[in-house]
Amino acid sequence: MTAGSDTESVARHNRARIGLLSSLAVAAILIVPATAFAAKGGGTPAPAWIALSSVSGLSSAAAQPQLGVAVKFSSGYPSTTRNPWVSLSCYQDDALVFTQGGAPGSDFLLGGGSSTWLTSGGGATCRAELGDFYWRGGHQYYTYLAHTNFDAAG
Repeated sequence: MTAGSDTESVARHNRARIGLLSSLAVAAILIVPATAFAAKGGGTPAPAWIALSSVSGLSSAAAQPQLGVAVKFSSGYPSTTRNPWVSLSCYQDDALVFTQGGAPGSDFLLGGGSSTWLTSGGGATCRAELGDFYWRGGHQYYTYLAHTNFDAAG
């Protein structure tokens, strides 16, 4: 074996090792949850959450959500969240009958001013999803944070 072939073999081995380490680093970044990067002072941040807080101005425990009334949500999220956003979607069976988006703390009028649900009536199953909705470098991004589900009468 010549000195040149030993050098080539070592170089190939080093390139393979660098490629493997780079792949592992990328995989680790993709696997670690975004909330782990939000920690300050080495602590673990509290998980994001969202909950139905009021129905027509009353505590959610005191009133049943229903078509035509306003609901409001309470939420918590990491301080690194750029633009917290709530997306509310209501379904009858598998059909989407109403959707609305807004900032946490906004009023969400079930059925809105015009929707399939408002014209057809009946109960619906709703899902409120809390996310981080932002622009960076001319691109729109969304990161899921938490959700809650509830049934609304028609």
